[in-house]
Amino acid sequence: MRLQGKNAIITGAAQGIGRATALAFAREGASVALLDLNGPGAEQIAAQARARGVKAVAITCDVTIEAEVEAAMARAEAQLGGIDILVNTAAWLDPPIPVAEMPLEVWQKAIATDLTSVFLCSKHALRRMIEQGHGCVISLSSTAGKHGRAGRASYGAAKAAIINLTESMALEARPHGITVNCICPGAVAGERALNIFRQQAEAQGRPADQGESEYREREGRFVTEEEVAELAVFLASPEGARINGQAISIG
Repeated sequence: MRLQGKNAIITGAAQGIGRATALAFAREGASVALLDLNGPGAEQIAAQARARGVKAVAITCDVTIEAEVEAAMARAEAQLGGIDILVNTAAWLDPPIPVAEMPLEVWQKAIATDLTSVFLCSKHALRRMIEQGHGCVISLSSTAGKHGRAGRASYGAAKAAIINLTESMALEARPHGITVNCICPGAVAGERALNIFRQQAEAQGRPADQGESEYREREGRFVTEEEVAELAVFLASPEGARINGQAISIG
């Protein structure tokens, strides 16, 4: 098991890529702390992780509020016995809105949930990792952070900033034996991706299934949550120890 004896914090762990990552890490022997606003949902995933023979704790946390993040990190550290790995997956995907029509509150929620959460969780995890002299931070960006998309400015801007934040943190953390990388998935299989394509098509006056069909013709298929999780496992494992400051596309 590649992560035997490691302690990992995973945000947004009650669903989606966070859920898949938590279970993949547990399969590889890591103890996990699962942070999510949906506490009962996180506890369900923690129970599945414990069934794999590892320690797992669910922590209800709003990762956009620093006091809650700080308290969650302290609790995770105490209950797991340390923090070796942080995986930032918590995110909010707003409906497609052109910048000229975007309410400020939509922009602010996207930046807070998709970007500020990564800053806050990384800040408080890195303090502990620097003190111990090792660690690994992995954040979920997106191909939307590498290429602009009509109607997706708030989400794309936050995901682009995660790439730059990753590069900066990697330079700061490298002298302390810490790696920092981000993963940039394309469209991930599931209802969320299908809803995006439907909303975009409707906003453009096209048939609801046209965008999805075009994507499948171009890319072949959607990447799965489990495939993204496996990349996170690799980056956190000894095999990924020489990879640092990278924004890795998958999909």
